[in-house]
Amino acid sequence: MSFYEDEVSDKHWQVYRMRTVDGATLRKVAEAFGVTQERIRQMVARCERVIVVINAREAAATGSLGSLRLQRAMIGRLMEEVGDDWREMPVVEFMRRFRFDYMQRIPNIGKKRLAAFCEELSKVVGDEAVARWRRGEQL
Repeated sequence: MSFYEDEVSDKHWQVYRMRTVDGATLRKVAEAFGVTQERIRQMVARCERVIVVINAREAAATGSLGSLRLQRAMIGRLMEEVGDDWREMPVVEFMRRFRFDYMQRIPNIGKKRLAAFCEELSKVVGDEAVARWRRGEQL
């Protein structure tokens, strides 16, 4: 667990479960815990932020394309090239399947988007692997 997850108490998770899983109204949850409806919103929001962090950490551990922070235009192009399940594709598999020179020829990618994409790739596979990919060498 990270420090962020430690900040969320069991009470927060109980509220989150009641609100999202059980479908209880804000008023009902607030009355059950003796707090305001606004406090319930805050507790649920904190749990959701922790869930996003956990999911991002798990995706990064798998090294999938879904773990990368990408611009919307790049996501659209990935969906066209790879398909709807592009998030699950491992980064290394993507780099083997789609050579850098091919990526340069895709319409509306451009140098800046491709450079930002390479920066994100390097966070997962390292600068050397991205440099080799850019030169067209085997990974």
